[in-house]
Amino acid sequence: MINTYKWNTWATNELQSPEFYRDSVHGEDVLKIASGGKYSYGKWYCDIDDIEENTAYRFKVKYYSENVPIEKTSISAVFTWIKEDGEWLERGYIDEIAILEDGWRNLSRIIKAPRDAASLKIELGLRWPGSNGYVLWKEPCLERVDDPGRRIVRVATTYIDPRIDTDTDMERRLARICKVVDEAGNQGADIICLSETINERLLPLNLEERALPIDCSFTRKMKEKARQYKTYIIYCFYEREDSYTYNTAVLVNREGEIVGKYRKTHLPMTEAEEGVIPGTEYPVFDTDFGKIGILICWDQMFPEPSKILALKGAEIIFVPTAGDGPIHTAARAAENGIYMVISGIDRQENSPWMPSRIINPMGEVIGQVEEKDEGVCVTEIDLNKKFYAYWLSAGPCYSEPRNIYLKERMNGTYDEVVHDKYQ
Repeated sequence: MINTYKWNTWATNELQSPEFYRDSVHGEDVLKIASGGKYSYGKWYCDIDDIEENTAYRFKVKYYSENVPIEKTSISAVFTWIKEDGEWLERGYIDEIAILEDGWRNLSRIIKAPRDAASLKIELGLRWPGSNGYVLWKEPCLERVDDPGRRIVRVATTYIDPRIDTDTDMERRLARICKVVDEAGNQGADIICLSETINERLLPLNLEERALPIDCSFTRKMKEKARQYKTYIIYCFYEREDSYTYNTAVLVNREGEIVGKYRKTHLPMTEAEEGVIPGTEYPVFDTDFGKIGILICWDQMFPEPSKILALKGAEIIFVPTAGDGPIHTAARAAENGIYMVISGIDRQENSPWMPSRIINPMGEVIGQVEEKDEGVCVTEIDLNKKFYAYWLSAGPCYSEPRNIYLKERMNGTYDEVVHDKYQ
């Protein structure tokens, strides 16, 4: 397979050039790049002609490495679509990774040739590998595949103003909640997100009265509504488990089954003073339309939770919230190339953005609830749609921010953040 393509070598300069070898491992041809110094950087590359524009291909390749401290930073497969006149059209990383036997890894990705593409350049690289690191590449393969097409999901954000019924009780509040769920369900929502602890927000109750077991009337009603409309529902309440209280978001599937829980990790001072206990994990949940993550309110103000969910493969992050951080949620969407669905309560003064809104991977608001008392916004999104920006880090061409940002993080340089060294 190595010999199917004509492979050449590239290095940044003579001083930083690694060592290149054509080798054989267990009778299989491999391309090897070995460190020529701590900061060496080089690639094997080939040009593939006879590309058909607007056609989907899958590229895959296997690699094996040793003594490379941070593989994600140092080992990469890059594709570049090129016009007939040599102009670059699009560039990015082959970024789907799977662990194989005997320490090998498989990199793959479906890539679609853009209009005017005439050739494809593939680069198999090693950069900054330390003093003794090396990587072996084998079985590169490009094959034509069916276009994956669109992957449509109808997401619903909701809004209920709790200030207009503060003299009611949780059961009467539940009737208002069901009204907006019915509205979203009747619009064909695939997933509905409710605001933070909306079942008792601003009601005259202390924490002990507000905290409920998981099997409460709120849960039972949301299960019923999920079954009725064949939709996922995310709802948030204070959950009492044993002697502890958590701010918990629950994911119910289309059959009315609880398939996930997230417990708020970042607690504002006042919430912690009430006795609420923080969660410690950032789970990602598989749905029948894609992977999702959930954050709650204060979590949105910190970049790390969203980044972790994106690194785990979340394609949409849902945020039940009471307070609002419009700049923060737009930043979270843009810096991770991910959809954000915010279901809020409080609107920031002079903000053009409503508390409940849907944000695309470029940080743009594409839908929001406009009603003042209660309402829903159901927006259709395509999880297979690609969002592009010109240049970024890839040179004079288009690339996907999500693909670039997640791959080019400098793992190993964030100890001050991870371990709070300055505390």
